[in-house]
Amino acid sequence: MPEPLLEPYLDPLLEPDEAIQFDQYLYDEFVTEASEHMKDMEENFQRLDGPPDKDLTAKLFRAVHSIKGGSSFLGLSTIARLADLMEVLLNRYRQGEGTPDNTSVQVLLLCCGLLRKMTAEPRQSGTVDTSLALQALTDLVEGRVPALARTVIETDLDLAGEGLAQTMEKALNEYDYV
Repeated sequence: MPEPLLEPYLDPLLEPDEAIQFDQYLYDEFVTEASEHMKDMEENFQRLDGPPDKDLTAKLFRAVHSIKGGSSFLGLSTIARLADLMEVLLNRYRQGEGTPDNTSVQVLLLCCGLLRKMTAEPRQSGTVDTSLALQALTDLVEGRVPALARTVIETDLDLAGEGLAQTMEKALNEYDYV
């Protein structure tokens, strides 16, 4: 069941129709800003693998932080939860706690795909199942190989030869998670 969205703020100086237009304006601005961040994030996550680049990590952190802040303000908790956990992982890298590797980059790219889907239609974001992505991020934050990656690689040998991102994406698509 979709999570309830916040009701539009009804300023006593605004007529109800004006408040609804203002609400729509905020959502439109969020979609525009998130789209710009997503474009940058997808390009930059692909460059993240390897020794930490503090500037790149900080840029990614700020983009995810902006999406988290906007979604929290609008009451879009599914987006905010995913962005928050991405932010935790990026903050660890930013502080020199761990090094991004291929697995973590692929998980972050997969999360970007989910964020892109949810930020394109924010009012429907509560219907997107992010549980596998959240678990994969939690595994990374806690220093484990993501269970999703391990399960896909161990159980689906036909897909194991392809890159992890494609493998995970196919698995998620197969089970309607994306």
